[in-house]
Amino acid sequence: MKLSSIARASKDHALKLQVAVVMAAPGLAHAGFGTKALDVINQGSTLALAVGGGIFTICAAAAGYQMAANKGTRLSDVAHLIWGGALAGSAAALGAYFMG
Repeated sequence: MKLSSIARASKDHALKLQVAVVMAAPGLAHAGFGTKALDVINQGSTLALAVGGGIFTICAAAAGYQMAANKGTRLSDVAHLIWGGALAGSAAALGAYFMG
């Protein structure tokens, strides 16, 4: 009984320490202690934004090509492709926004 209470207390303290480290990490990165980590996050954010724009551009180009190649194709026939590209591209751009 005594050992389980000690184990539970040490687990609680470990969790509190992990939360404190995660909360302090952005402050340390902006203070100059983790400039390499901040650079990696900024590069990841830029990459995610570029991927989002690329996904939408490719989907819009594919829809345009399909409309140009097939004379009977209407916009409603390729709307699912455009909406899918917009959703996937905006999800990547939103992820880039939240990364910083």
